[in-house]
Amino acid sequence: MSIDEFKQKANEIKESLEPKVKETAKKAGKKVKAAGEKVSDFASEHFGKKEDPDEKDIVEAEYREVQEETAEEPATEETAAEEQAAENTSASESSGKNKKQSKKTGKRNSKKSKAEKEAPAKEETPDTDAQVETAVEETTETTESVKEADDAEKSENAETLEAAEESEAVEEETSEKEHESEIERIEGVVVGTMKDKFGQFKTNVLPKVKDVASNVGDKVKETAQDLAPKAKETVQNVGNKIKETVQDLGPKAKETVQNIGPKAKETAQNVGSKIKKTVQDFAPKAKDTVVDTAKNVGPKMYEGAKKAGETISFQGYRLRKSIGKKFKNSIKKKLGIGDSDDSDGIKYYEVKKKKTNRLIAHTRTVLTHKKMVFKHCVKAGIPLQGITHDLSKFSPTEFIYGVKFYKGDKSPNEGEREDHGFSYAWMHHKGRNKHHFEYWNDYNIEANKALPVKMPLKYVIEMFCDRVAASKVYLKDQYTNKSPYEYFDKGRSRRTIHQETSDFLEKLLKMLAEKGEPYTFMFIKWYMKHHKDY
Repeated sequence: MSIDEFKQKANEIKESLEPKVKETAKKAGKKVKAAGEKVSDFASEHFGKKEDPDEKDIVEAEYREVQEETAEEPATEETAAEEQAAENTSASESSGKNKKQSKKTGKRNSKKSKAEKEAPAKEETPDTDAQVETAVEETTETTESVKEADDAEKSENAETLEAAEESEAVEEETSEKEHESEIERIEGVVVGTMKDKFGQFKTNVLPKVKDVASNVGDKVKETAQDLAPKAKETVQNVGNKIKETVQDLGPKAKETVQNIGPKAKETAQNVGSKIKKTVQDFAPKAKDTVVDTAKNVGPKMYEGAKKAGETISFQGYRLRKSIGKKFKNSIKKKLGIGDSDDSDGIKYYEVKKKKTNRLIAHTRTVLTHKKMVFKHCVKAGIPLQGITHDLSKFSPTEFIYGVKFYKGDKSPNEGEREDHGFSYAWMHHKGRNKHHFEYWNDYNIEANKALPVKMPLKYVIEMFCDRVAASKVYLKDQYTNKSPYEYFDKGRSRRTIHQETSDFLEKLLKMLAEKGEPYTFMFIKWYMKHHKDY
């Protein structure tokens, strides 16, 4: 344990003992003060009066009781010396006071004895006047003695108060001194104990530590001496192996560097040339892309404005047509020349299911279809194409197979395909009628294969009229305005058609499904009037 630790423990002991010492000193001071007060009360009550043996015995008994009460509370071992010192000081002070009081009582007794001696002498004289005078003198003396006794009692009370205060001050000083002396004693004991332990360590432990250290040093020295040659030998062996390895690897490394150098140089040249070429190739492309983008933005904006203008133009055309038609019908009604059955509704033309031969049935179906297509073409503004539509069906190749595989609810070409896998009539028909998108396929030089070609506008319109009429002929009562679009959407995956042609045809079929025939044919007629392409 170090000196600082011993000092710290001493301070801890000091801090723990200091409150106890102070508390014990306060208790002793209170006891001494109570004893002093009782003594002063006893002195004030008894020392100023005539002595009475009975009263004296009573006072002594009370004093003994006070001493016994103060002795009943045992003091601790730590404060026994302080209480003894306080009792000694109080006893010395009380003895001083008793001496003063004994002197005063002695004076009083002497005065009384003189009066008693003089009294019998005077009593011997028979003169009554003298007796009266002596009695007067005795009364005066007694009054004077009473006054002196009162004064003495007052002075004694003041002296007792001063003595009590002095005793309290002395007690506090003695308690503080004793407390300090006790702390110094504890510190001395702690420091002495520490010095003794350090001396024991110095005499007993330190030599052993030195011996162990010297022995360890000798063993380390011996071990180092034994290992030095081995370590030296090991280092030499390792150095020789490293030297041999370096000698072996030197030519190989040199050769590797010589081989890698040209390859790395060649690789760097190749990478640099590729980067240069990529940059040279990319620069024109980037330039062209920017130029093309700039070129495309303007036309797109123009097309958007153009479409908006066309929409406005078509709505005006439709308004004029509807107003003109209403005005025309109203005039006919007023004149009484109008057709009461004339309406914009759809008329369904059916082939009568009579058990006639297939020749008549097929001929009637073809003529009914041509009649409906002609009406649609007239509404669309292309009546000439309605007249020439499907004339190839009356050729021997198509007509004979049409009669042979006639079904009534679907095209005869389907029956021909079911019979021998393909249709002669269809291959003949699609090669002679331009309103079929299969006609518009040709070999493409750039793609090196056959690709669809964009159809002219008038043939797309005829194809729309043909699809609507075919749906009406084959579906009969089940036909709705959505039927042509549903048939078109069903064959989307197997159809080979130019994308722009497909988009425009789909647009017309959707318009028919959503807005009906009158609106769609009015739009087609207006579009054909204001556009040559789509």
